[in-house]
Formats: sequence, structure tokens, C-alpha cells
Amino acid sequence: MKNKIIKVTKSEFLNVLKENKYLLSGLENYEIVPDFELTKNKIINMCLHSRKKDCGSTLYFGGHIYSDCYTFQRIVNENYSTTTLFVDGYRAVLNDNDTYNIYTYCEHDISVENFENIEDYKIGISKTLEFYETNR
Repeated sequence: MKNKIIKVTKSEFLNVLKENKYLLSGLENYEIVPDFELTKNKIINMCLHSRKKDCGSTLYFGGHIYSDCYTFQRIVNENYSTTTLFVDGYRAVLNDNDTYNIYTYCEHDISVENFENIEDYKIGISKTLEFYETNR
């Protein structure tokens, strides 16, 4: 299942956050341009920036949530069929086989890596596991 991209204005973006009870700290510190591209994915909706990575995946980042990694893990698991790749008290990493997304929470910050195909997604999972194994 591929995420559908929709365009929203700044006020529409803020409404999405409010409707889903998401909070962003320091919102004024982020640049939100009109027609910011936002996916329907509730987790990615928390994120403000995106960039294409060399491996072809899209990294969404800049999201913030006022909770701990276990609350983030619960929120993601309620909305998606995810598997926990790593959790250690202040970091949580989950993967979603339906959307090819890897969700990362670290000290209140959220990033989402979206892969275009299953092969790249599996490589992304391997690299993620390797990173957290060596950076405990």
C-alpha cells in the first residue's frame, strides 16, 4: 500500500495536528510553506520536513511528541500493523510491512523512513538493526 500525497496549507496542517491530538514543540521554529506535501499517514503527519536519501527512500523528520518511547510505541501499534525493531527506554524503532515505513522515536523526536519497494525496505530494516546493535 503506497501513501497518497495530498497538499495542505499551514492552517490545514495545524488542524490535522489538533484533530489527532498531536503537539509539536517550537512550531514557530519550523518553516511550513503553503501547499506543504503531507501524506495521509498519521505518524508522518507529525513530521514537518522530508528529504530523499541516497538509497531512494524518503526520510520525514522534525516531528515531536510529548511522551516517552513506550507511549509512541503504543500509538503506532494501535494504528498500524507494526513490529518493534528496537526499544531501550528513550528510543523506539518500529517497522510497518504494509506501508514499507520505519518509524523512529528518540527523546521526543519522530522520524519516518518510507521505502518505495520491499527489497529496499528489507535492506533498510537490516541497516537499522545493525545500527542499533552497535549503538546501544
